[in-house]
Amino acid sequence: MPTFDTHILLATFNGEKHLPLLLQSLDQQTDQHWKLVARDDGSLDDTVKILKKWGEKHPERFEFLEDEQTNLGAMRNFSHLLEHCAADYFLLCDQDDFWLPEKVATLTSKIKLHEETVGQETPIIVHTDLIVADDALNRISESYFNYQGLRQIPVQDPWKLLALQNVVTGCAMIGNQALLRQALPIPGNAMMHDWWLALVCALKGQIFFESNPSILYRQHNNNTLGARKWSFLQAFIKVMAFPFTRKEARRLFSRNRKQVSCLLERMQEELDPQQITYLSKFANLDQLNFFEKHRFFSANKVKLRGTVRNIGLRFLG
Repeated sequence: MPTFDTHILLATFNGEKHLPLLLQSLDQQTDQHWKLVARDDGSLDDTVKILKKWGEKHPERFEFLEDEQTNLGAMRNFSHLLEHCAADYFLLCDQDDFWLPEKVATLTSKIKLHEETVGQETPIIVHTDLIVADDALNRISESYFNYQGLRQIPVQDPWKLLALQNVVTGCAMIGNQALLRQALPIPGNAMMHDWWLALVCALKGQIFFESNPSILYRQHNNNTLGARKWSFLQAFIKVMAFPFTRKEARRLFSRNRKQVSCLLERMQEELDPQQITYLSKFANLDQLNFFEKHRFFSANKVKLRGTVRNIGLRFLG
């Protein structure tokens, strides 16, 4: 049985509609030196059957994780896969996306190149932009970042932005084993697995961005998290709706702060004083008023893309 230094980690749940095309896109990768490790979360359709049929064609490059736990949700499903991964590198795979042919080749070569510079013991993420597509894979936007109006991670203190907002999409990233040693196990208070991995990597390692997209990112009604076009009209709608959505926004931001609190508890002895001071204050933003929050984010040069988003941020906490 051959060994593979790169594992593609595929978490599935009722994915029979889009899974065959995803697997087809994996078959079309120019670099085929990888192993697919899949875990299903209790599908009621033919997802498992489709996976195992693919595995019969590639027995040396397929592993199916089976246990008694089901309906864990996307984050815990991926957490199981990540905890099982002993490979040098891992790529996270969603069941409904379509990988461009050069994705594996590009990301594996990039992360190995960065390891030569910063060392294999440094946690590393390389992530790319995404092409936003509809359910039939018709292209909506050539840039997920532009479509959603997202800022790229700043070179200096990237963890400040990532404490606030995740811009590293799991299905468009590759990570190394050094990152897993720092980030696992993923705590229950994490917002999502990819956000937690990115935040840990920003604090303890380095994150690199490739502007060329690596996947077609489907938008449909069943997305766990999806892209929404950011525009002036959408901003206006959000402003008008804010009195009605503020409670939900506060709930989500409270979860965000809990994630940072959990990070501090886990890694406090490994962080420098600047990181501890910032993250501690971030975790307690609910105790600050509008003007104090404004001073906090302004002093630390942390902002989202778009005036409306930044104004709304001051009302949360």
